[in-house]
Amino acid sequence: PPAGHRAAANWHAARSSRVFPIQDSPGKRWSTLALIRRQLLKAGDHEEREERNLRACGSVDLTVGPTASDSSMDRLRFTQHISRQFNQELEAVRSHVLRMGGLVEQQLGVGVRCLREREVAGLKLVAEAEAEINRLELSIDEECVRIMVRRQPAASDLRLLLMAGKTVADLERMGDESTRVAKLAARLVAGPFEPRYLDELAALGQVTREMLRGCLDAFARGDVAQARRVMAEDKVADRSYKAQLVELAEYMERLPAIIPAAIDALFVARSLERVGDHCKNICEQVIYLVRGEDVRHPKSRREGDEAVAESAPSDQQGGV
Repeated sequence: PPAGHRAAANWHAARSSRVFPIQDSPGKRWSTLALIRRQLLKAGDHEEREERNLRACGSVDLTVGPTASDSSMDRLRFTQHISRQFNQELEAVRSHVLRMGGLVEQQLGVGVRCLREREVAGLKLVAEAEAEINRLELSIDEECVRIMVRRQPAASDLRLLLMAGKTVADLERMGDESTRVAKLAARLVAGPFEPRYLDELAALGQVTREMLRGCLDAFARGDVAQARRVMAEDKVADRSYKAQLVELAEYMERLPAIIPAAIDALFVARSLERVGDHCKNICEQVIYLVRGEDVRHPKSRREGDEAVAESAPSDQQGGV
């Protein structure tokens, strides 16, 4: 039979098919089989040439536009591979990261709702989500390592796996901070704490919750503009956090009996501010994923470039 699974299957099917009846005459029988064999060999050679061409070209970037596929892999400009299983493995990593982010958003929503509506509910959900988040972190890390060892990815595929490893670490830390917010918020609403301070904490929590939604949406759609908008919102969260520190300090100075509850409020504000920082980190990874550009620590990067530029003339003079 000819080479290639498809050609071989067609060859055996043709031998047993009534479409090509075999005559009693030995000469006619062998001439008919020879004709079939030549046709199948030609089809098999064409199939092998197509496969070799695909392998030689490698993976091809997809274009986002009206004609692009509706799958999330296409929208993120991931690459298509000869191995369909490779595509499925990458899509599974991406889906698990988004699921992990959704659980963190649920946790944060419980704490913000507790501060805003003065309702102590959902703490059991927070604990269950924390256990699932920890399990997903371990699972995604294992998936990424296994894919890198087996597939040896490159370009956007490698960036996705590197980003996933860093993103799940940020999400896990956000889950811990959200759990702390929910528990401390339940204690604050049960005590004699002034409502206006709870409202300010709830406002800060809503800002960070919108940031979390924005960074997950930017990751899901590969939206660099959305990622930059979320990064700009981090400055708003930082200003709100600093203002609440001043107000809580004045509150404790005015009413020393409220110091234990005010300390809980300080921890809530701190945790919410840290959630915003982790959202910014994820947005930086989104930009790296889509464009291959590292935008972390721009100030340190500029100072390093300036130091290199200043040392370059002196090095040349020394060499002369």
